Amino acid sequence: MVLYPGRGQVNAMLSFVGTVGEASECVRIVCRSGSRQVDLEHGRAADVDGFIDAVFSKMECPFKHLLDRLNPSPNAIIADNYLPWVAVSDQRGILVY
Repeated sequence: MVLYPGRGQVNAMLSFVGTVGEASECVRIVCRSGSRQVDLEHGRAADVDGFIDAVFSKMECPFKHLLDRLNPSPNAIIADNYLPWVAVSDQRGILVY
């Protein structure tokens, strides 16, 4: 799962992961974090436009590096629909939901 930074969706993600893990024996779930490219707390409210710009412009490269480090490569990624750079997964043959 790839979440929009600063949205507080971690609890929902963990709940989803637990549900999927209990429902299927063939699902392998791996949790990783990428490098911090965007200041999530300090100054976000003061510069909303800058925060949004950073999310769209600074996170594609670290996401690619994160995908490079995953072994084996994931079969699918569940992503927030506000993160267009997640589409680089398609180039690697990874389904994006």
